[in-house]
Amino acid sequence: AINKTEGFVNNKANTFLNAFGAGRSEVSIGGLSSKKLNYSLRTIQPISELDANSKALTFIQASIASGKSIDSRRTTVNLGVGHRLLVEDDMAIAGINVFTDYESKSSHKRLSLGLEYQRANFSVNINKYHIFSDKKLVNSVKERGMSGYDVKLSGQAPYLPWAKIKGTYYHWDTTAGPNIKGNILGVDIELTPSVSFEFGQENNNTINVKSYGKLTVKLPLGNKQKFTNFAIASKAFKDSRKMDLGALAWAERSNKIAKEIIIVQNGGVPPPPPPPPPTVSVDHTMNGDISVDLKPIKRTTGHQSSAFVGGFNTIGAPTVLIWAYGAYTKFSVILHDKKNDIQYEVHLIANQGKCVNLIIPINSAGTCNGGIPPKKIQINFDKVLNKSLPSGITLSGHFSLKRLQWSSMDTTNIEIHNFKVNWKVPPS
Repeated sequence: AINKTEGFVNNKANTFLNAFGAGRSEVSIGGLSSKKLNYSLRTIQPISELDANSKALTFIQASIASGKSIDSRRTTVNLGVGHRLLVEDDMAIAGINVFTDYESKSSHKRLSLGLEYQRANFSVNINKYHIFSDKKLVNSVKERGMSGYDVKLSGQAPYLPWAKIKGTYYHWDTTAGPNIKGNILGVDIELTPSVSFEFGQENNNTINVKSYGKLTVKLPLGNKQKFTNFAIASKAFKDSRKMDLGALAWAERSNKIAKEIIIVQNGGVPPPPPPPPPTVSVDHTMNGDISVDLKPIKRTTGHQSSAFVGGFNTIGAPTVLIWAYGAYTKFSVILHDKKNDIQYEVHLIANQGKCVNLIIPINSAGTCNGGIPPKKIQINFDKVLNKSLPSGITLSGHFSLKRLQWSSMDTTNIEIHNFKVNWKVPPS
């Protein structure tokens, strides 16, 4: 019965995707390491004449994908047109493409320009992205799409013709905090001629390293679906060969629109004065890294969570917290070297430890929405970003962090955690 059901589904899927034309299509399921899956369907179709003697190809590529983004599921549609040429005596393909991207829930819009180069054993894609939608308010979160670029490399793994090594470097331009720079490294394994599995890790300067997994099915399915013979080849790489435009390789790019959570600071006017005395004020002395116990906040609602937002520091400037989904945030404060009468920007990391269902709904506040809320917040001096500070000097000053009850961000009950700093910079 199971085999009959699978056969029926495959036949229906093949019939549906054959209607797209003479190109190729595939379905991918990602988020395999998390509880919430994401999926995508993409197709590439020739729109110029294509046969064995073709030296040029014009094509369209389209996709639709749904997955978790910030605090909600988003659907993104991509549509692009590209042109490819056989070059270097037909041993390589060079191409250019233009795409437009649209995210339905937020109405974010983006354009991209891409260049590509393909050979038998490797490929390179370079993409430049330009966001042209304004700031959006989605589920009480103010966000903006980010412009940027990426470079994608793919090549056969040595001695493993059934595996590809894939790498991506990306850069996104932000308005709040440092620009995002990161990389993705993965391995794509062909399980059958129509099924592959990709896994790897992503890392950047704003998140902890995270793993990913993605299962891809090429449609329509072929008639002969034998499992790959995972043998080790006698040669490191396949021999170079003439390229075929009819292979219709994907124009590799980032189909998901990158976004950041933003804080609007009164249209650029000077920051407001510190808030009036809070309901509860807690003072801390910070001579180095510190761990602060968190007691249950006084409630006016039934929800057990609370949220940390920004405060003020030595020179009255805002202390901006932008929480990441690892329940931590990097921020900076101004401290004073009284001996030499010099001010320095000092970088810190606030960490609430493991957090179930971290929610960042408004004002870049971070709260744990599931299970027991954190009982501590750890604040450390960032060893990497503080390397340029002169070692041995003593920096003093203060900063504060505001803690509100969740989920209405009600300001009836506020905690202000005041940190008095007297820190001797260690050797770098």
